[in-house]
Amino acid sequence: MTRSVSRNFEGSLLDASAGSHLRRLVRLAAVALATLLMTVRPVAAQTGYVANLAGGGFVSFIDGRTDTIVSGPVNTVIVGGQATYLALSPDNTRLYVSVDFCNYPDASQGCVAVIRADALATSPTVKIPVGEFPGGLALTPDGSRLYVVNGGDNTISVIDTSTDAVVQTIAGTPSGKGEIVMSPDGTRAYVPGFANGRQGVTVIDTTTNTVAGQLVGLSSGEPIYGIAITPDGGRLYVANGNLVDINGNYVGSNTVAAIDIATNTRLATISVAPQPWDIAITPDGSKAYVAGFDPHGASGTLTVIDTATNGVITAIPTDCCLSVPTMNPDGSKVYVSNTRFGAYGIEVFSTATDTQVATIGNSTLFPTQFAYPQGIAFTHPSAKTPAQMVSDLVASLSDPALKLKTGQINSLTDKLNSVLLSIQQGLNAQAINQLNAFLKAVQTDLKNGKISSSSATILVNAANAVIAALSAP
Repeated sequence: MTRSVSRNFEGSLLDASAGSHLRRLVRLAAVALATLLMTVRPVAAQTGYVANLAGGGFVSFIDGRTDTIVSGPVNTVIVGGQATYLALSPDNTRLYVSVDFCNYPDASQGCVAVIRADALATSPTVKIPVGEFPGGLALTPDGSRLYVVNGGDNTISVIDTSTDAVVQTIAGTPSGKGEIVMSPDGTRAYVPGFANGRQGVTVIDTTTNTVAGQLVGLSSGEPIYGIAITPDGGRLYVANGNLVDINGNYVGSNTVAAIDIATNTRLATISVAPQPWDIAITPDGSKAYVAGFDPHGASGTLTVIDTATNGVITAIPTDCCLSVPTMNPDGSKVYVSNTRFGAYGIEVFSTATDTQVATIGNSTLFPTQFAYPQGIAFTHPSAKTPAQMVSDLVASLSDPALKLKTGQINSLTDKLNSVLLSIQQGLNAQAINQLNAFLKAVQTDLKNGKISSSSATILVNAANAVIAALSAP
């Protein structure tokens, strides 16, 4: 009976099956194309990534140009456990996320989740096992090694980013919040916390992956939380917050220590608003922004320090509870995660006026785009010219991972060579039109099943990066 019905409608069972299969392929291709167009993340733009500790552990995306949550069906990546800190590779392709409780409820197992930031990744490509309660992350300038502070077992995991494997574990590092900063030349890493019987900043020699010593000690009443290094690598700024005593009272210094690295001396002790938690420094090194909050949860403050005088410029009152500040790429704004329950979000401040200019928040608590947000990372500005970016795109076409056929490579290369010629002639508008033709060709290949969605996304992101560079004032 089934066969008879099928014949009546399609002519034969075989025709019905083939027709259904063809229609299904067409629908899938259409959906894939629509998804690609709607959800490509332009890595050349000021895309921000936010680690969320609650809600099952996930990373959400913000647009630093509009200070809004990135829209589209794919705007979060679930990593599991509790996501805390982030690091983005220098080429903006790989996002590293430190994750507590990676194998929940086993608290002893932490991991680093790796997400392809240049592709339409909806889940980590790999989770690298590390120590207990991983926190701060620091990449070497070339992106070849990632240093992970494991606050629960006083170790640092060193990851080879080419193999996504731990190649060494450094023991005897500080206990504490789990922060780390890297020197600009990549030869030293600095980790604040309690070690060798005292508070201080432990120095890691990254050429040998050994503990090289400890910078000037801080008193026992100065528990260290956040740390930042000036762009020239000359000074550290360390946030000294509060401890809770046996009576439940908050005790501590509520200061920021300015430390000269070369001479190992404490240059200044700067009084700031209660509970300084973390610090961000402008790209030109002129200001330090210290996020803090009232220990009783009533309010928050962003304290602005003039690094030339080590004096406080202003203290900006804001909502509780400010946690981790991060500069955007050009240093025009600082973004601070707000961990107050019911008001999870990102507070945005102008570094020109030292005022709050926006709040990126949730309209509802659940479902939510933020859940106890922690670390923030922004895409790095490209140091390459548009012509160099196009040349890199041409070279990438031959990458075996993209699985392009020779005819496709030749056709797309011809289009990009035309773009290069236009750029060399100063015809940016024409080059943008030609890049749009390249994008259309990629989208056509995707629709016809000649390229995978992930490969198409990589090419589209790269072409969009060139368009953004050509469109920049």
